[in-house]
Amino acid sequence: MLHSSFIMNFIYRIILILSLATVIIFLPQPVQAEQLSFMNADELFKRGVYQALMGNYKLAIADFTQVIQLRPDDATAYANEGLARAAMGDSKGAIADFNSALRLDPNLEVAHYNRGYVRFQLKDYQGALSDFNRAIAIDPENAEAYHCRCLVRHQLGDMRGVAEDLHTTADLYLKTGKLDEYKGLLNVIKDIYSLNNATI
Repeated sequence: MLHSSFIMNFIYRIILILSLATVIIFLPQPVQAEQLSFMNADELFKRGVYQALMGNYKLAIADFTQVIQLRPDDATAYANEGLARAAMGDSKGAIADFNSALRLDPNLEVAHYNRGYVRFQLKDYQGALSDFNRAIAIDPENAEAYHCRCLVRHQLGDMRGVAEDLHTTADLYLKTGKLDEYKGLLNVIKDIYSLNNATI
């Protein structure tokens, strides 16, 4: 459940970033020597996004690394490099990239969300909870963040918190027209209530 949610969110967010990168690239810009590295960084960023979407994570990392060399203050480049590293199973490298992204932009929600995912994989449940809390504070409409946080709370034994997050997730899925996800969560919520009633 967490893995599929992460992959879907990864694709959605990477496509959003691609759209922004495309807009930047096609904006008319004067061709001046001091801007060449900036333009090259945009092209590398765009190519890195495509490589990640194609599953070529090593090539994506190589492109994002070059972007970071050209623009060391680019938080989204670090975040995307972290996503590619996470997809390859390089948890330590992914967390380092997300940390770098958040040092540059503490409100970069995608970095909090995905660092939370990696921390969950590493069974750092308190760290994951902190990241998902922050992601939700930045974007209260992020259904996937609530969904992931409920899994963390389950690991921590917070069944009331699980139920709350599942209700919020279901409401957001319904609001955004994700009916299949909504129906699936209704069954989970019923199970949670049954479990809570049995343990109270």
